[in-house]
Amino acid sequence: MEKLTDQTPHIKWVNDIFLNGKKICGILTEGIINMETQTIESIILGIGINVTISKENIPKNLQEIIGGIFDSQTSEQNITRNQLAAEIMNEFYPLYQEMESKEYLDQYRERCFVLGKEVSFKKNNEELEGKAIAIDDEGGLVIEMEHNEKQTLSYGEISIKIKQ
Repeated sequence: MEKLTDQTPHIKWVNDIFLNGKKICGILTEGIINMETQTIESIILGIGINVTISKENIPKNLQEIIGGIFDSQTSEQNITRNQLAAEIMNEFYPLYQEMESKEYLDQYRERCFVLGKEVSFKKNNEELEGKAIAIDDEGGLVIEMEHNEKQTLSYGEISIKIKQ
Protein backbone atom coordinates (compact mmCIF):
# COMPACT_ATOMS: atom_id res chain seq x y z
CA MET A 1 0.00 0.00 0.00
CA GLU A 2 2.80 2.38 0.89
CA LYS A 3 4.52 1.83 -2.44
CA LEU A 4 1.36 2.75 -4.36
CA THR A 5 -0.01 5.51 -2.11
CA ASP A 6 1.40 8.02 0.34
CA GLN A 7 -0.45 6.36 3.23
CA THR A 8 1.00 4.38 6.14
CA PRO A 9 -1.18 1.58 7.54
CA HIS A 10 -0.93 0.18 11.07
CA ILE A 11 -1.65 -3.23 12.57
CA LYS A 12 -4.13 -4.19 15.25
CA TRP A 13 -2.79 -7.47 16.56
CA VAL A 14 -3.11 -10.07 15.12
CA ASN A 15 -4.68 -9.69 11.72
CA ASP A 16 -6.33 -6.33 11.09
CA ILE A 17 -4.89 -3.44 9.10
CA PHE A 18 -5.97 0.10 9.98
CA LEU A 19 -5.59 3.39 8.15
CA ASN A 20 -6.54 6.73 9.67
CA GLY A 21 -8.06 4.94 12.66
CA LYS A 22 -10.37 2.71 10.60
CA LYS A 23 -10.16 -0.96 9.68
CA ILE A 24 -9.44 -1.37 5.99
CA CYS A 25 -8.19 -4.95 5.83
CA GLY A 26 -8.63 -8.29 7.55
CA ILE A 27 -6.39 -11.30 7.14
CA LEU A 28 -7.47 -14.86 7.86
CA THR A 29 -5.40 -18.04 7.84
CA GLU A 30 -6.30 -21.67 8.09
CA GLY A 31 -3.80 -24.45 8.54
CA ILE A 32 -3.99 -28.03 7.41
CA ILE A 33 -2.21 -30.37 9.81
CA ASN A 34 -0.76 -33.75 8.93
CA MET A 35 -2.20 -35.94 11.68
CA GLU A 36 0.61 -38.50 11.48
CA THR A 37 3.48 -36.04 11.86
CA GLN A 38 1.56 -33.29 13.72
CA THR A 39 3.10 -30.72 11.39
CA ILE A 40 1.48 -28.01 9.30
CA GLU A 41 1.09 -29.32 5.78
CA SER A 42 -0.27 -26.17 4.19
CA ILE A 43 -1.77 -22.81 5.04
CA ILE A 44 -4.62 -21.03 3.31
CA LEU A 45 -4.36 -17.25 3.42
CA GLY A 46 -7.25 -14.87 2.79
CA ILE A 47 -6.87 -11.10 2.58
CA GLY A 48 -9.87 -8.80 2.36
CA ILE A 49 -9.12 -5.16 1.55
CA ASN A 50 -11.53 -2.25 1.30
CA VAL A 51 -10.03 -0.28 -1.57
CA THR A 52 -12.86 2.23 -1.93
CA ILE A 53 -15.80 2.55 0.37
CA SER A 54 -18.90 4.72 0.42
CA LYS A 55 -20.27 5.69 3.82
CA GLU A 56 -23.84 5.06 2.68
CA ASN A 57 -23.00 1.39 2.05
CA ILE A 58 -21.85 0.85 5.65
CA PRO A 59 -24.31 0.28 8.50
CA LYS A 60 -24.46 3.39 10.72
CA ASN A 61 -23.07 1.57 13.76
CA LEU A 62 -19.92 0.62 11.78
CA GLN A 63 -19.26 3.90 9.96
CA GLU A 64 -16.72 5.07 12.53
CA ILE A 65 -14.90 1.71 12.44
CA ILE A 66 -14.72 0.67 8.77
CA GLY A 67 -12.75 2.57 6.14
CA GLY A 68 -11.05 2.11 2.82
CA ILE A 69 -7.74 2.98 1.25
CA PHE A 70 -9.69 5.58 -0.69
CA ASP A 71 -12.88 7.30 0.39
CA SER A 72 -14.98 7.31 -2.77
CA GLN A 73 -16.39 10.74 -1.98
CA THR A 74 -13.26 12.66 -1.05
CA SER A 75 -10.27 10.88 -2.56
CA GLU A 76 -9.12 10.27 -6.07
CA GLN A 77 -8.33 6.61 -6.58
CA ASN A 78 -5.08 6.51 -8.50
CA ILE A 79 -4.39 2.76 -8.36
CA THR A 80 -6.34 -0.25 -9.54
CA ARG A 81 -7.21 -3.33 -7.57
CA ASN A 82 -4.98 -5.32 -9.93
CA GLN A 83 -2.03 -3.05 -9.16
CA LEU A 84 -2.65 -3.45 -5.44
CA ALA A 85 -2.96 -7.25 -5.70
CA ALA A 86 0.23 -7.44 -7.79
CA GLU A 87 2.15 -5.31 -5.28
CA ILE A 88 0.92 -7.45 -2.38
CA MET A 89 2.21 -10.57 -4.15
CA ASN A 90 5.50 -8.83 -4.98
CA GLU A 91 5.97 -8.05 -1.28
CA PHE A 92 4.58 -11.32 0.07
CA TYR A 93 6.61 -13.87 -1.89
CA PRO A 94 10.11 -12.71 -0.79
CA LEU A 95 8.80 -12.37 2.77
CA TYR A 96 7.42 -15.90 2.63
CA GLN A 97 10.78 -17.20 1.38
CA GLU A 98 12.52 -15.65 4.41
CA MET A 99 9.80 -16.51 6.96
CA GLU A 100 12.09 -18.65 9.12
CA SER A 101 14.39 -15.67 9.81
CA LYS A 102 11.48 -13.81 11.46
CA GLU A 103 12.94 -10.47 10.35
CA TYR A 104 9.41 -9.34 9.48
CA LEU A 105 8.58 -9.23 13.20
CA ASP A 106 10.54 -5.99 13.67
CA GLN A 107 8.33 -4.20 11.13
CA TYR A 108 5.25 -5.84 12.62
CA ARG A 109 6.19 -4.55 16.08
CA GLU A 110 6.81 -1.03 14.73
CA ARG A 111 3.41 -0.91 13.07
CA CYS A 112 1.38 -2.57 15.84
CA PHE A 113 -0.61 0.24 17.44
CA VAL A 114 -1.87 -1.79 20.42
CA LEU A 115 1.49 -1.94 22.19
CA GLY A 116 1.42 0.17 25.32
CA LYS A 117 -2.39 0.21 25.39
CA GLU A 118 -4.87 -1.31 27.82
CA VAL A 119 -6.71 -4.17 26.14
CA SER A 120 -9.40 -6.68 26.96
CA PHE A 121 -9.72 -10.24 25.69
CA LYS A 122 -11.55 -13.46 26.40
CA LYS A 123 -9.82 -16.57 27.67
CA ASN A 124 -11.77 -19.67 28.75
CA ASN A 125 -15.00 -17.62 28.50
CA GLU A 126 -13.64 -15.08 30.99
CA GLU A 127 -13.21 -11.41 30.09
CA LEU A 128 -9.70 -10.30 31.08
CA GLU A 129 -7.82 -7.00 30.92
CA GLY A 130 -4.21 -5.95 30.84
CA LYS A 131 -1.62 -3.87 29.06
CA ALA A 132 -0.21 -5.02 25.71
CA ILE A 133 3.54 -4.76 26.23
CA ALA A 134 5.25 -6.77 23.48
CA ILE A 135 5.07 -9.03 20.45
CA ASP A 136 7.13 -12.13 21.18
CA ASP A 137 9.32 -13.97 18.66
CA GLU A 138 6.40 -16.25 17.72
CA GLY A 139 4.09 -13.31 16.98
CA GLY A 140 2.20 -13.66 20.26
CA LEU A 141 0.87 -10.63 22.07
CA VAL A 142 2.32 -10.36 25.57
CA ILE A 143 -0.17 -8.90 28.04
CA GLU A 144 0.85 -7.64 31.47
CA MET A 145 -1.91 -8.43 33.93
CA GLU A 146 -2.40 -7.38 37.55
CA HIS A 147 0.51 -8.08 39.88
CA ASN A 148 2.95 -8.15 36.91
CA GLU A 149 1.64 -11.56 35.78
CA LYS A 150 2.12 -11.99 32.03
CA GLN A 151 -0.02 -13.87 29.54
CA THR A 152 0.81 -14.44 25.89
CA LEU A 153 -1.98 -14.63 23.33
CA SER A 154 -1.19 -16.55 20.16
CA TYR A 155 -4.62 -16.04 18.56
CA GLY A 156 -7.93 -14.41 19.28
CA GLU A 157 -9.58 -11.03 19.32
CA ILE A 158 -8.63 -8.12 21.54
CA SER A 159 -10.37 -4.82 22.21
CA ILE A 160 -8.53 -1.65 23.05
CA LYS A 161 -9.80 -0.04 26.23
CA ILE A 162 -10.63 3.61 25.71
CA LYS A 163 -10.11 5.72 28.80
CA GLN A 164 -13.10 7.88 29.70
